[in-house]
Amino acid sequence: MSLSIDFIILFFSLIFLILAASKMVDSAIFISKIISIPKSIIGATIIAYGTSSPEILVSLQATLNNETGIAIGNVVGSNIANVCVGMGLICFFGKKDKLEIRPLYSTSLFFLILATLYAMIATYNNYVSHTEGLVLIGILVSVNVLLIKQAKNDDGRENKNNTMQVYGLKTSSLMIGILVLVLSIIGLILSASQVVFSSIAIAAAMDIEASFIGFSIIAVGTSLPEIIVSLTAIKKGEPSIAIGNIIGSNTFNILGVIGIPALINGMVINIDDMNTQLIFLFISTIFVLSPFIIKSTNKFLGSILIIFYIFSLYFFAMSS
Repeated sequence: MSLSIDFIILFFSLIFLILAASKMVDSAIFISKIISIPKSIIGATIIAYGTSSPEILVSLQATLNNETGIAIGNVVGSNIANVCVGMGLICFFGKKDKLEIRPLYSTSLFFLILATLYAMIATYNNYVSHTEGLVLIGILVSVNVLLIKQAKNDDGRENKNNTMQVYGLKTSSLMIGILVLVLSIIGLILSASQVVFSSIAIAAAMDIEASFIGFSIIAVGTSLPEIIVSLTAIKKGEPSIAIGNIIGSNTFNILGVIGIPALINGMVINIDDMNTQLIFLFISTIFVLSPFIIKSTNKFLGSILIIFYIFSLYFFAMSS
């Protein structure tokens, strides 16, 4: 198969991956409203984790194919892209809104930093064991329990506008919502497989490290759901929700996307610049705190975040 065909397959696989993720989130929100789940639980779990589903499926498929470079590169690259591109665009295009650190987000920030630090320790010897994967999953369960408890006290239930758009047609049927959710999950699995296979072929043909492919092309593609959701929230004047989505997604990326494959199969990490990637990951994680420290979003901060992302791509491209 020619290189151009591999690129075409990768391009359309990423598009299908993003569309499937978007439909999955829409159907999950719709189902949650029908069965009366508080909206803050939806934002903290379903939306954040739903937009992270492409990352976990790509990384799990890559791990099963012994391409842990793509799996880890995807996690690191996605988290950096979420913060630097997602939050950068939020700061750049959003108003100078004041941000309030509610308990829901302070808990998420704490667990994000904890997860990042533990991931740095777990991957230091280039291997994530079953036990370390179990610890990561344990932290993920803990953050979910705390978030749900806090979310129940955070706001009331919202049952307005219980309809969903399915190819231009509105529906209020729970069964249709479940059907869309199931089909979206199937679409995610199939498209994630094609993303990994085509990326491996491109990396081999161009003599590029698989980790850089995961860090760049795949990471940006799988981060688009988070970025799109956050930009939509910013347009509606909800900067805290937009950033909360990024925090929740990044937390799940580390705990779930590394933890689940490690728990199933263990992860041998063959990446020469693993420690350098983790340093960039930690810096981007600290950047998450910046809007809360200065208590606003502004174009200057957005420019810094976007410049840092461009620099990170350039740095790892030169390293590859």
